[in-house]
Amino acid sequence: MRPTVAAAPASMTPDELAETRRKAGFQDGATLEAERAEARERVARSYVRAHLAAYREVVKALRGNLAEIERAARRWLRTNDPQRAYERWRGVSRRRADRVAGLYQHVADDGFDGGQTQRLLADAFRRWEELREDLGGEVAADARFSALVVELRDALTAVSRVLDEIEHDEELASEP
Repeated sequence: MRPTVAAAPASMTPDELAETRRKAGFQDGATLEAERAEARERVARSYVRAHLAAYREVVKALRGNLAEIERAARRWLRTNDPQRAYERWRGVSRRRADRVAGLYQHVADDGFDGGQTQRLLADAFRRWEELREDLGGEVAADARFSALVVELRDALTAVSRVLDEIEHDEELASEP
């Protein structure tokens, strides 16, 4: 003998069906996806918290290099041959830029998704690379240079703010 299965009334609207499913404990796809995204971000924030010193070191290195670029760009304008002054500086600064890039690669290439924090840091790093690509002897006189500096500084501030939130998140501190 076959078990009888209660059939849903044929006159149920999609909203009524959704409500019936919700009451029965089913979750819709959007809710499930939101919960999964929240869980992934929580794991990512825990990871960043465990490696907070490395993330802060990258931000510090980017800020330091940005300050160096700003000072140097103003000096280049005051010389007789700004492009020549820039070329000399570029040769010396390459090692420091490589160090900054290496620090970033260390936190970016470890095979783990750092979530929103990693995306913010990647954005700041891209802005720093764009700034370095736009450098030249008379760049300090260009409005685009000033805009790139402001954007990079804002991006680094956003990363620092998120790192501070993660550091002071009591729920992350209590997790293993």
